[in-house]
Amino acid sequence: MQILFTGASSFTGYWFVQALVKAGHEVTVTYQGNENSYSGIRGLRVAALTNTPCHQVFECMFGSNAFLDLIKSQTHWDVLCHHAADVTDYKSDDFDISRAVASNTPC
Repeated sequence: MQILFTGASSFTGYWFVQALVKAGHEVTVTYQGNENSYSGIRGLRVAALTNTPCHQVFECMFGSNAFLDLIKSQTHWDVLCHHAADVTDYKSDDFDISRAVASNTPC
């Protein structure tokens, strides 16, 4: 299957991608940032996925022109797995849902 996957730098996203690749699927993963913008554990996950047969596309935010161009670049996709969100401090009493929606939606 041809799978387009967002959110591969997250804990669960990383393991989903690993399992999909191991099962023999052709997985393309997208990231909001550039290759050097991921550090710490997220950076380690991004680097580890470089050693798999998945195709990584950086600076390709969900819904952006780059993302739409990527979708158009393939003759078909079997699955879109949108597994991503920027919800910093989502457990805080001060969590701003409007800011979270705005940061997860391209202008």
